[in-house]
Amino acid sequence: MKKRLFSIFCALVLCLALLPGMAMPASAADHVDHSSWTELTADKLSKLNHNLSTGSYYLADNVKASDVITISGNVTLCLNGNVLDLGGNYIYVYGSSATLTLCDCNSTNQTHKFTVGEDGLWT
Repeated sequence: MKKRLFSIFCALVLCLALLPGMAMPASAADHVDHSSWTELTADKLSKLNHNLSTGSYYLADNVKASDVITISGNVTLCLNGNVLDLGGNYIYVYGSSATLTLCDCNSTNQTHKFTVGEDGLWT
């Protein structure tokens, strides 16, 4: 039984290692301001064809996406106390070296009330 559980665990770890990209939460202490970050609005997201390349972005207000958001590169997105409404779409982390780090440095306006579950997924 232990051998079987170990085999299942190893297979799961291998599968996770082969995923095309990853998304992870970050702590709000990772940054204190957005002076060198790119402001992300619904209009700017649309002008970028919903593709975020390597960089640091923050929401200046609530943003509703009108299409799938593609992450290509290493992207950090600070919710900044706002809501990213995917409107039935999703975020696609494209490529084996792409990453998405989500954070929220605004502890006074967290109306989105997200939580990270035991499985590591945000709800």
